[in-house]
Amino acid sequence: MNTESLPKAVYIQPTTACNGYCSICPHDKMFKKFGRQTMPTELFEKIMADLKACGYTGIIGIFLQCEPLLDDRIFDLIELAKFETKASVEISTNGRLIKKHFTWLVNSSLDRIYFNYGAVKFGRAPKSVIWDVNQLAKYKKVIINYPRLE
Repeated sequence: MNTESLPKAVYIQPTTACNGYCSICPHDKMFKKFGRQTMPTELFEKIMADLKACGYTGIIGIFLQCEPLLDDRIFDLIELAKFETKASVEISTNGRLIKKHFTWLVNSSLDRIYFNYGAVKFGRAPKSVIWDVNQLAKYKKVIINYPRLE
């Protein structure tokens, strides 16, 4: 198969759950429309099997308009994505649950963690989240999303 025709990145929304209100995310509008839902694990497994079958080597983002750390399966999903594909795997978080899942995050196969600083800057998350992010950055590649609002 010609892998050049494959998308560079695949983003998956495993859940609609979120505990933040990041300024760059339309989650609240989507949640009002669809409520709380969770992607069936079998569907995620099928997506990974399909990506494996085509030799996918791009990026798999296991987040999309949600807080992935609210999904109890997140670390299993991360490991499945890494095991089934040769893709780089990433999540994006508002940081509120980093302390709770710190050991898991450090020991996971994640390649990148995006931190949405807008959740803190605009008063939507505790300032202690910054300390948690700094600690995590000692072990994992953390990229800070900093929205610029006019």
